[in-house]
Amino acid sequence: MLAVADPGIFAELVHAHTSYVVPSTQYNYGRLAEQYAAFCRARGLQPWPVDQFKLGGWVIRLMTRVKPSSLKVYLAAVRYVHINHGFVWELTGCEFMRRVLRYVKRTFPAGEKGMKLPITRHVLRRILPLLPGWPRVSAMSFEDLCFACASVVAVCGFLRGGEFLFSPGQARPILLWEHVQVQTVDGGDALVVAIPQPKAEWWRRTSRVPVFSAGADDLCPVRLWRALCSRSPCVGRGANGVTGRGLPAFHGPRGQPLTQKQMVQRTLELVQRAGITMVDDRGRELKVMAASWRAGGVRSASEAGLEEATIRELGRWHSSAWTNYLLFTDRDLSGASARMWRHAATPQSARMRVDAERVEPGPSLAGEDTNVVEGELGLDDAGVARARACTWRVGMRVQVPGQQWGEATITRDNEDGSFNVVWDTDPRRAFSIEGTALERV
Repeated sequence: MLAVADPGIFAELVHAHTSYVVPSTQYNYGRLAEQYAAFCRARGLQPWPVDQFKLGGWVIRLMTRVKPSSLKVYLAAVRYVHINHGFVWELTGCEFMRRVLRYVKRTFPAGEKGMKLPITRHVLRRILPLLPGWPRVSAMSFEDLCFACASVVAVCGFLRGGEFLFSPGQARPILLWEHVQVQTVDGGDALVVAIPQPKAEWWRRTSRVPVFSAGADDLCPVRLWRALCSRSPCVGRGANGVTGRGLPAFHGPRGQPLTQKQMVQRTLELVQRAGITMVDDRGRELKVMAASWRAGGVRSASEAGLEEATIRELGRWHSSAWTNYLLFTDRDLSGASARMWRHAATPQSARMRVDAERVEPGPSLAGEDTNVVEGELGLDDAGVARARACTWRVGMRVQVPGQQWGEATITRDNEDGSFNVVWDTDPRRAFSIEGTALERV
């Protein structure tokens, strides 16, 4: 046996068997699993090993006093302790337990989950000017400067609350001063945040998050971080005399870390003062939570029209889980429905051939055959036709690049699928067409 052949390795193996989760999780699992064990002992049953009948009975009783959303954690705790006792877990995929869980979820339906208020860049532009002295960093208190810098860096870096704030009892390493550095990235200044032991990549020592400069903008994260560095009364007091080493990245004047509670309370106060609505269009309360800054990064990126792949890269997601941070209100859905109806009413783009009834060519087209014009027409969200990057061929002989020239207005959409159009282009190479589209290609 390994225990006899190499006691040292065996002892380390036993430790790894139970300590693959952090100490706080071990404690919580033990506390929750004890509730299952007490349920069994009260009925004269041996808790371990677990079987489907004891576990199913406990789940039914448990659901009378806990939220359905907590059930997953309770079951994980029982499984953890069961395996620690040396038993094999055989209830994965158990049909009996699947039916029990479906029953309790239907019998004890969960309430609507509280929505996170996304702290977007637009929100920051409304709440940070409420800080005394803003945007003159020299006129701000150090606490307000730290709050502003943390807010901007968190939104621009898509940071989770636990990645830049401190919470009592947390197992995750705190973000330190030396984890944030100004570096040259793509030819410009950027903050590079090295997140220690990231949640989604726990096996890595750090995860590199570049937060780019916004130039002369008041919300520039590089500007605010440099101001925080120069204003910190704790710089130079770290261990071994190294400037800032061992100091929390975001801290108070005595070096104490900025906590989640402080950040949430201060943000909530400013949001209320700014008159920002705290409920969505369905009447559900929006709460400032530790994830509000990460949600704000997602919302800011979505509003800017960034592609999904780019959002996932910015937020370090490996799946579509980023969509859980999006908040869609009735206004969003109503606007989406309106755009769908406009899309159905007129083609988003059409290759067309126009039999010109009246053509007024510019100098570059004078003397050419202008009986037929062929090109591509695109519609914007308002239903106005605009040029796409394409080639307009006049009389099939002259090529005229169509590079966002003017606007085309549909004057009539006929039942047979043809439409009348007036095209007004750049006057330097202008021609206008008033005619009927003979066909779409």
